[in-house]
Amino acid sequence: MKSKSVSLKKLDVLFLALIALVCAVWFVHDFSEKGGSPVAIVYCGGEEVYSVRLDELDESEEKEFSGCVILFERDGASIVSATCKNRLCVKKGKLTRPGEAAACVPNKVVLELRGEENDADIIAY
Repeated sequence: MKSKSVSLKKLDVLFLALIALVCAVWFVHDFSEKGGSPVAIVYCGGEEVYSVRLDELDESEEKEFSGCVILFERDGASIVSATCKNRLCVKKGKLTRPGEAAACVPNKVVLELRGEENDADIIAY
């Protein structure tokens, strides 16, 4: 049996380079800054209980919701302490982009950022 060596032609290389370029542009576009200031929305037990436009904050503020303390700042929002056992919601860190969310399941608290354009196609809790 003869083994055939596969060689790429110039058109094949050009086609692969074009695909790589399209993927790179798509990746950069998806992770670039979206327009508008995010709105932080807090849900407790599935119902919206608080919302604030982050760009309208003069100074950072902390609020307590059902066992979770949430810090709202101009550049993002985060759950800074919680009464739950493992504190995964606190470990999530600061949310800075529309479409991001953090949830404290035992306390039934969800913090979500929304903006003019949402990065996520669908959000499930």
